Amino acid sequence: MKVPGTLISEYQEKTVKMAVWSLQIITYRLSTKYVCIVNNVDPGATICRESASTREAAQRRALERANQYLSGTITLDPFVPDAIEPSLAKIVQPKPEPSKTFTVAEFLGVPLQDRMKYILSGTLAFVSDQNQLIPAGTAMKLLSEASA
Repeated sequence: MKVPGTLISEYQEKTVKMAVWSLQIITYRLSTKYVCIVNNVDPGATICRESASTREAAQRRALERANQYLSGTITLDPFVPDAIEPSLAKIVQPKPEPSKTFTVAEFLGVPLQDRMKYILSGTLAFVSDQNQLIPAGTAMKLLSEASA
C-alpha cells in the first residue's frame, strides 16, 4: 500500500504479544530501505525504531532491540487498595544499573542523608509482601512508622 503524498510504500501494521506486553509493529518502505517501529500498545509509547535493506531484517532487528529493552524491565502487580494496610516488604532501585534491593530494615540502616538521596531521586519502587507496587505516599507513611 502506498501512502498518498509521501515516499512511504508497502506500509503494514500488526500486533504481537511479547512476554506481558502487546506490541504494535509498523513496517514500511522508505525509498530504498525498510523501517520498522515497535510501539507498546498500552500505554502507547515507541520502544524502538530500526531500518534495514529488507522488511524481514528491519523487523528482526527491531524485535531483538525491543526484547533487549523489555527484558530489563521490572514488572509488578498494580497496587489495589483495600481495607487491609499493605506491608512494605522491599524497596527496589532499578536504575542506575546494577539495581539495588533493600529490605525495610536495610533501608532504614542506610544513613539518613543517603536515604534522602534515594527517595528524592524518584527511582525507587516500593513493593508489598504480595509483590504489589505501593504508591510512594503510602510507602513513606509505612517507612516512618517502621522507623519509630
